[in-house]
Amino acid sequence: MIIGVDNIAYIKFKELTKYFGFNVNVLYSELPDYATEYMLKDEKFVMAYRNNRDYAIFTNKRFILFDKGLISSKKIHIIP
Repeated sequence: MIIGVDNIAYIKFKELTKYFGFNVNVLYSELPDYATEYMLKDEKFVMAYRNNRDYAIFTNKRFILFDKGLISSKKIHIIP
């Protein structure tokens, strides 16, 4: 992956992933449907990570964190 201006969210927020325990890289095709629904049409997928239940998506514009609860709740944090 080439780090450039298009990947600014990845550069800016990559350091946060270690605090959430994200340890597995995820391809775009492996993301759940609910995760891709939060991406805008003009955003480019850069990288995604997951742990046992949560996902983190880096686009060229934002960092999107899906914090899935133990039972059925799900929190979504979008950081521009």
